[in-house]
Amino acid sequence: MTTAIQARTRQQIRRSIGYNLLGPRFIVSTFTSGGTTVTCADTSLRGGDGDYVGHWIVLATSGAIVSVTNFDETGGALEGLLTFTPAQGGTTEVGNGDEYEMWPDELPPQYINNLIDQAITDATGIAWDSEEDISLHLHPNTSRYDIPSQFSMINKLELRSGSSDLILDACETVWGTLHANVTGSADTQIKRQGNSSLKLVTGAQNNNDVLAQKTIGTVDISGFTHIEFWVRSTETLLTDVMEIVLSDAGGTEETLLVPAVTSDDTFEYKRVALASPESDTAITTIAIVANHASSVDSKTIWFDDIKVTRADDWVWKRINMRNWYIDQQARDIVFRTRPEYALMKISGGDKPALPSSDTSVMELDDQYIVNWATAWEKMRSAQDGPERSLWSFKLDQSRVGINKKNNVRKVTG
Repeated sequence: MTTAIQARTRQQIRRSIGYNLLGPRFIVSTFTSGGTTVTCADTSLRGGDGDYVGHWIVLATSGAIVSVTNFDETGGALEGLLTFTPAQGGTTEVGNGDEYEMWPDELPPQYINNLIDQAITDATGIAWDSEEDISLHLHPNTSRYDIPSQFSMINKLELRSGSSDLILDACETVWGTLHANVTGSADTQIKRQGNSSLKLVTGAQNNNDVLAQKTIGTVDISGFTHIEFWVRSTETLLTDVMEIVLSDAGGTEETLLVPAVTSDDTFEYKRVALASPESDTAITTIAIVANHASSVDSKTIWFDDIKVTRADDWVWKRINMRNWYIDQQARDIVFRTRPEYALMKISGGDKPALPSSDTSVMELDDQYIVNWATAWEKMRSAQDGPERSLWSFKLDQSRVGINKKNNVRKVTG
């Protein structure tokens, strides 16, 4: 994982490399007069007629790269007149006040952009765009877990080992109130925790129909932040087709949309933030409500282990790396020993993206990219001997600040 990321763009990084490699020969300036589709003038340029021919110009407003074909110091009507190719027009037309950068013919800006890409590629596997995920809940009977798509490398797995949970319903018995078109039961065969789960077999429904409801006494959940639960369906369910509704004696306090169920006949762990927990001081009922009626018609749906948690007191315990490995072909985390029943946090990230334009923001430490590209070009252009060895050493040194490869496991080969 990298440090000191300043979120600079490719344009800013390229210019820093230009100043390192060229010093005062590197020009960043603005056009002082408009021109045609193939000319523009900058009165601050110094030199004789024909100078700058073959140089490269990057037009800041469009990112277009053009080649200088002529420079006229006096320029007739326009002093410091540059002629370039290809012609620019429309959104890439050059005008007075437009910023540009100029590179000598031996260092095309496309080449510098390629060096930036190479620096990022060179860091892949030892640096990453950091990600964390807490969407997976472990179970002692399950050893394999799909790795979320945002990860290309993982360096740490942790268990939630300390939290103030309060069970609203363990789903050990069928709920007391069921819709006329719903058959409910306590399923002792398909369950995720305890002895059973709440099984609901639905018929035709209308919007806002209460599928099932249970009285839970009077419960104060004002000190909690999230509701968590297991849900399973015989078919995938889109987000928002069901709601969990928490009510007190005065009416509804929380209406919580059930996230999408993305797999058929597989329990998925869901975590939803409470909307106004400070008001939830005397919850008396919990209900499952149809939000889009036709979407829950003729389905079999299970719920299990419905509880509230408090995010600010979670304690995370690292899982020993000897106890798990990555099946790269299947993109699975695989446990060698039976995992605990607990929420899991994945820490790692995605490989850093290559910039697609001058406005792309770097996902790695910008100073690393500048140092790497500078050292690479200095090493390439140096003669064999002490100077080349020096820049080779500096190239290696540029990686020191990001070399965090210890204990990183790649998701794909």
